[in-house]
Amino acid sequence: MNNNRLHVHIKKWTYTKNFKFPEEEHIPIEKKNVGIAFSGGGNRSAPLTIGYLRALHHFDLIKYVKYQSSVSGGAWAGIPYTFLDPSIEDEQFLGEFKAPEKLSFKDIQDVKDFSFTSAVAETRILDDFLKNLDKGDEIFAKVLSNVYLTPFLLGETRKLFTLNQASLETIQSKNSGLMSYDFYTVAKDRPYLIVNSVLSRSNPLKVRRYPFEITPLYCGIPSYHKNKGSWGKFDIGGGYVESFGFDSDAPQDASEDGHVQVRLNKDINRFGLGDVMAATGSALGEYTDRFFPLNPGFPEFKHWSPKNPERAKEYDFVDGGYLDNTGVIALLRRKVERIIVFVNGSTGLNPIDSKNDGVSNMIRLLFKKENHLSARDFSGNIVLKEVGDTKPEESYDRLAEELRKLHAEGRPAVSVRKYKTVANKLYAIEGGFEVEIMWVHNGFSNAWLNTIQDPVLKRYILEQRKDHNFPDFSTFFTNGAKVIDLDVEQSNLMAHYASHVIYVLQDTFKRFISGDAVLEEDAVIS
Repeated sequence: MNNNRLHVHIKKWTYTKNFKFPEEEHIPIEKKNVGIAFSGGGNRSAPLTIGYLRALHHFDLIKYVKYQSSVSGGAWAGIPYTFLDPSIEDEQFLGEFKAPEKLSFKDIQDVKDFSFTSAVAETRILDDFLKNLDKGDEIFAKVLSNVYLTPFLLGETRKLFTLNQASLETIQSKNSGLMSYDFYTVAKDRPYLIVNSVLSRSNPLKVRRYPFEITPLYCGIPSYHKNKGSWGKFDIGGGYVESFGFDSDAPQDASEDGHVQVRLNKDINRFGLGDVMAATGSALGEYTDRFFPLNPGFPEFKHWSPKNPERAKEYDFVDGGYLDNTGVIALLRRKVERIIVFVNGSTGLNPIDSKNDGVSNMIRLLFKKENHLSARDFSGNIVLKEVGDTKPEESYDRLAEELRKLHAEGRPAVSVRKYKTVANKLYAIEGGFEVEIMWVHNGFSNAWLNTIQDPVLKRYILEQRKDHNFPDFSTFFTNGAKVIDLDVEQSNLMAHYASHVIYVLQDTFKRFISGDAVLEEDAVIS
């Protein structure tokens, strides 16, 4: 692509009630109305996500899953998994599944080509950041691309992305200058990917945040916020635009079939997969932009409202966890009937009387009004309550009690419950929709430890438990000055640990995906 191809025709959608999401015509009929959500959590969440995906593949369950919704570290694993180059086998990328009783210390030492857990262990975030200081607001995107995309042949910054050959041909029918080699497309048999970010209007005194979705076909904010953008003169949200045309100037003119002509603001660094990673995982971006006059490398993109596309403005895009760190809300909006939420937090399901009730606030903030870390206002996040409940907080209290109880018994903290959605304007959630949710909470299992046969591996696990609170690694500085870097043994161990949860509850997962979500008391490692 060169300078004479800056003008492209893209499709825009205005979000309305009963909106038909564009992916519906592309999803195979054998998919069930089931979604999986991988939470944020940096390089703690990334290898855990790979471990869960590994087991879902091993038990041949992934082929039935309709959606994958990811945030931050969960998306750092979910994006290369979704767009994996066809020359790389799934087992190479995900790693070999092994039952815990067959796992050895040698298994977690292996560094293999095209293995995601090996890539996580090779991160040098701070060094890479300093080497790319000339990239402006593209620094973080470049760093993440080097770590999580380039090892899997996905790091070309000139490339755009779309869903498949059919969607690519549709794009090309409107844009003769765009070639097949200009795009990455989704690998075969993947759930439809939703990556969650936040458009942030911030200054030292006030922060306003809007949930922003990025998918292979489109991206945007469904809810409409008139005059809520910069200077009170720009509109925010109201629908979606095709992802390959995002970060553009406002439309210059309209064309047929809901398309508009836009001018992309860059030639070399278009809105690519590295930008998506940066948009969902920029945990520090909001704070640096609020208190430093110059952007220190975190993502900024141009946005215009599909409902009123008169003006474009550049905004900060920050970690999706600043609103919903579970990824579940995007699935509720699409009325997914059964959702598995992998809560890859650092809260280790502490006793009931511990601070913050011992359960990850990722869950709590979907049920209870509260502010967290002063600047983060989650008071508008309530979206769920159990069927029959009048108060969402009561639903949360019962869930938290069950998760703590399971953890205290040494069992995987997995709970299945039925809910109704609570109407929420910010997230464009309709009230009254019934949904089953399986909560899979990160936390140490003594039953798993007792199953490990290799004494060297068992000793290593106990050391990691003592020194780093495995598997509840902190998001930052688990290994001191390495910021988010994990050792290869830590990365592999996290993935194997996640796999065991599905292994030991495989019948439960199978029934849940098929529509029968009853937990059995004997589905525990003995």
